[in-house]
Amino acid sequence: MRIGVSVPTLIRMERGDPSVSIGVYATALWLLGLSGALGELASPAKDLRALEADVREAARIRAARKQTSITAQLGKKRGAK
Repeated sequence: MRIGVSVPTLIRMERGDPSVSIGVYATALWLLGLSGALGELASPAKDLRALEADVREAARIRAARKQTSITAQLGKKRGAK
Protein backbone atom coordinates (compact mmCIF):
# COMPACT_ATOMS: atom_id res chain seq x y z
CA MET A 1 0.00 0.00 0.00
CA ARG A 2 1.48 3.37 -1.00
CA ILE A 3 0.05 5.22 1.96
CA GLY A 4 1.98 3.02 4.39
CA VAL A 5 -0.83 2.17 6.83
CA SER A 6 -2.69 -1.00 7.68
CA VAL A 7 -5.94 -1.89 5.96
CA PRO A 8 -7.96 -1.35 9.19
CA THR A 9 -6.44 2.16 9.51
CA LEU A 10 -7.30 2.90 5.89
CA ILE A 11 -10.89 1.76 6.50
CA ARG A 12 -11.11 3.93 9.64
CA MET A 13 -9.74 6.87 7.67
CA GLU A 14 -12.32 6.39 4.90
CA ARG A 15 -15.06 6.34 7.55
CA GLY A 16 -13.78 9.58 9.04
CA ASP A 17 -12.74 8.04 12.35
CA PRO A 18 -11.25 10.87 14.49
CA SER A 19 -8.67 8.51 16.00
CA VAL A 20 -6.77 8.38 12.70
CA SER A 21 -3.64 10.53 12.82
CA ILE A 22 -3.57 13.80 10.88
CA GLY A 23 -0.32 12.52 9.39
CA VAL A 24 -2.21 9.70 7.67
CA TYR A 25 -4.62 12.22 6.16
CA ALA A 26 -1.71 14.45 5.11
CA THR A 27 0.00 11.53 3.41
CA ALA A 28 -3.21 10.59 1.61
CA LEU A 29 -3.68 14.17 0.40
CA TRP A 30 -0.07 14.30 -0.76
CA LEU A 31 -0.47 11.04 -2.70
CA LEU A 32 -3.61 12.40 -4.36
CA GLY A 33 -1.83 15.64 -5.26
CA LEU A 34 -4.05 17.63 -2.92
CA SER A 35 -1.53 18.54 -0.24
CA GLY A 36 -2.09 22.23 -0.97
CA ALA A 37 -5.47 21.82 0.73
CA LEU A 38 -3.66 21.36 4.06
CA GLY A 39 -2.94 25.08 4.21
CA GLU A 40 -6.63 25.80 3.74
CA LEU A 41 -7.54 23.46 6.58
CA ALA A 42 -5.43 25.50 8.97
CA SER A 43 -6.51 28.88 7.60
CA PRO A 44 -8.13 31.04 10.30
CA ALA A 45 -10.47 32.43 7.63
CA LYS A 46 -11.88 28.93 7.10
CA ASP A 47 -12.25 28.16 10.82
CA LEU A 48 -15.95 28.91 11.17
CA ARG A 49 -16.23 27.37 14.64
CA ALA A 50 -13.55 29.69 15.98
CA LEU A 51 -15.21 32.65 14.26
CA GLU A 52 -18.59 31.73 15.78
CA ALA A 53 -16.97 31.37 19.20
CA ASP A 54 -15.36 34.81 18.84
CA VAL A 55 -18.72 36.35 17.91
CA ARG A 56 -20.44 34.69 20.91
CA GLU A 57 -17.67 35.90 23.23
CA ALA A 58 -17.89 39.45 21.87
CA ALA A 59 -21.68 39.42 22.36
CA ARG A 60 -21.25 38.12 25.92
CA ILE A 61 -18.71 40.85 26.74
CA ARG A 62 -20.93 43.51 25.18
CA ALA A 63 -23.93 42.32 27.23
CA ALA A 64 -21.84 42.36 30.42
CA ARG A 65 -20.56 45.88 29.69
CA LYS A 66 -24.06 47.07 28.92
CA GLN A 67 -25.35 45.64 32.20
CA THR A 68 -22.48 47.27 34.10
CA SER A 69 -23.22 50.59 32.39
CA ILE A 70 -26.93 50.38 33.28
CA THR A 71 -26.08 49.54 36.88
CA ALA A 72 -23.65 52.47 37.07
CA GLN A 73 -26.21 54.86 35.62
CA LEU A 74 -28.82 53.72 38.13
CA GLY A 75 -26.32 54.21 40.95
CA LYS A 76 -25.62 57.78 39.82
CA LYS A 77 -29.33 58.58 39.71
CA ARG A 78 -29.88 57.21 43.22
CA GLY A 79 -26.89 59.14 44.55
CA ALA A 80 -28.24 62.40 43.11
CA LYS A 81 -31.38 62.34 45.29
